[in-house]
Amino acid sequence: FFRFFLHIMFRSLVNQRSSFVSVCKRFASTEQRQYPLYELRWYTIAPEHYPSFLKLTEEKIHLRTEHSPLLGYWTTELGGLNEVVHIWGYESLVQRQRIRNTLGKAEEWNKEYMSKMRPMIQAQENALMIPMSDVTNEFPLTDEVDLPGYELEVLAIADDETGSPVQRNEHGANLVGRWKGIVGGYNGSVIQLWRYPSLEQLDSAIREPKGMLEEQQFNKVLSPTAFSPLY
Repeated sequence: FFRFFLHIMFRSLVNQRSSFVSVCKRFASTEQRQYPLYELRWYTIAPEHYPSFLKLTEEKIHLRTEHSPLLGYWTTELGGLNEVVHIWGYESLVQRQRIRNTLGKAEEWNKEYMSKMRPMIQAQENALMIPMSDVTNEFPLTDEVDLPGYELEVLAIADDETGSPVQRNEHGANLVGRWKGIVGGYNGSVIQLWRYPSLEQLDSAIREPKGMLEEQQFNKVLSPTAFSPLY
């Protein structure tokens, strides 16, 4: 029954996100590519505001993506409570600061989103990352894919180690991206984002025995929001 419920919920998300995806793809056609810098952000939302936060963000996120590309926007299912995770691409720290300065003066963004969003948030964290692999910007939108699941993991491994990609590939996983943290709490760590076509495949993968290095990891299980470009 639970799997059937998730399947129905996913179909609803696909329908809800169709108009937003078309906007994202128009933006992506000119801007969406691999960037020298990525910012990983995660927010903890007050439980009573969590549904309202997601609804508000879905309605107003276009005011933010007009300025820089959003790789993906997820809710945390395991590894955090009432949490959202999102990743943004930048050309440089200078470009990021210019965008933040512009947004600070953007009347509609601040009035319609920031002023309403701030009271809902309990905590915010971020980390700056540089890519160590190609970064996948999108997967084909198809009804053949079940409710996809993502695993975000932070590994204490050397740059030339892989974090068991063969093991994950055996469970249908695709590597979205592999980064090295350079600012923030993940400084010096390897950060990987995996996409599984279904929660069943993710379930079987995370049950696999871990090696010594992977046992030092911190990870989260994520679900894409209805408005995430990377679903």
